[in-house]
Amino acid sequence: MSSYDGGVTFQNQTVTIANGATTSGIANLDGLAVMGFIIPAAFTGATMTFLGSDDGTNFYTLVNASGTTLSVTVVTSSYMLMSATDLIGIRYLKLVSASSEGAQRSIGIITRSIE
Repeated sequence: MSSYDGGVTFQNQTVTIANGATTSGIANLDGLAVMGFIIPAAFTGATMTFLGSDDGTNFYTLVNASGTTLSVTVVTSSYMLMSATDLIGIRYLKLVSASSEGAQRSIGIITRSIE
C-alpha cells in the first residue's frame, strides 16, 4: 500500500485464475475504486469481463446502463488503466477471461481509496 500527498491511498491486490479455468478468485473492493490491472505476459484470453457481488456469494455479470456486458480487451504484459467509475460501487469482484487459461495466472488489481 502506498499514498501520496492529499491522502489518496493506492493498494495492489492479486487474484488468481486457476489452470484451465476462466474465472478468478474474489477481490474485496470495500471502500476502493479500481484504477487498473496488471496483466501477465502469458494471459490467454483476448478479452476480460467481470462478475460483481454485494455479499461475496452471489455473483452477477456486470453490465453498463445500455445493458451491454462490461468488457475490456486484454493486452498482455501491461498495466491496463480503467476509468475509476467503471467498477465503482462493486464490493466483491471476479475477473473472467474469455478463454480457459493455459496455466495459473495472477492478475494485479490496482485500487485507490474512495474519499
